[in-house]
Amino acid sequence: MKKNILITGLGYIGFSLCKLLSKDNKYKITVIDNQFYPSRVKWCFENGISFFHRDLFNLKDLLGNINILINTAGITSVPQTKEQSSPEIDNQIYRVGIEGTRAILNNIRNDCLFVHLSTHCVFDGLQEQLFDINEFKPQCPLLAYGQSKSQNEVDLLNGINDHIILRLASVYGYGEDATRWRILPNLFSKMAGLNEVIKVFGSGENIKPLIGLDDVCRAIKYLIESDNKNEIYHLVNEHKSVIEVAKICQKYNPDLIIENTLDKIPNLGYTLSNKKILNTGFEFKQNLDEEIGKMIKIWSNKI
Repeated sequence: MKKNILITGLGYIGFSLCKLLSKDNKYKITVIDNQFYPSRVKWCFENGISFFHRDLFNLKDLLGNINILINTAGITSVPQTKEQSSPEIDNQIYRVGIEGTRAILNNIRNDCLFVHLSTHCVFDGLQEQLFDINEFKPQCPLLAYGQSKSQNEVDLLNGINDHIILRLASVYGYGEDATRWRILPNLFSKMAGLNEVIKVFGSGENIKPLIGLDDVCRAIKYLIESDNKNEIYHLVNEHKSVIEVAKICQKYNPDLIIENTLDKIPNLGYTLSNKKILNTGFEFKQNLDEEIGKMIKIWSNKI
């Protein structure tokens, strides 16, 4: 018998996940989004995936027979610093991120597996640079996005549903979603492909935890098909400094100009341990260098 999967969000990760899971005939997939993407919805219908134009607060009638819920929904165009934030923006993030997730948890079956995409930003309030942070490190979110994800984790850990919590590093890979062009490898690849000048704050030594889009989707599929439930995993494959990412782009476009500015680096970043996910037997396949090369080629063809 097919398992019923509901994916919240038909965005950058949700749509890629639909493409992967639809190749396996043991799943019956439904996806919801409060936005309407005509080409993506058309693809879903053509590939046997049901789509509903809904938000997280209006799913009760869809949840009765769901075996696995994968929560990719959320506000992704979020402030990167306290200065960019405001009470209005923060409240919107809290409403969708915290209250929206609680609305789902209050209506799903007790035996439904809840897969939640959290974030490395639960550590964005660190006061010092730390390396190889594992899943047991106490969280210290500074901004609303990380705070909402942290609260989601608490709600799941205190709930009754089996769950898998995935703390994603910054997810890179080409996509049409403009909000994802801000992710460092995506942004620099676009600039390199369009022959724009890359400006790096200070020395560019601040570190970013990174994970490829396809690897995220593969990890989700791997874990829902395994016995590794009720766990938190760090999904991260590589760590690169800002200047290292810029230099990779320059390898594929030797004419690329990189300028160092006098701006102060916000923080030096941190690294996450991925030993726990690797110990399950999962293997990462994507490589940042190769993916940057692919993205630069796509953008250069748009000139």
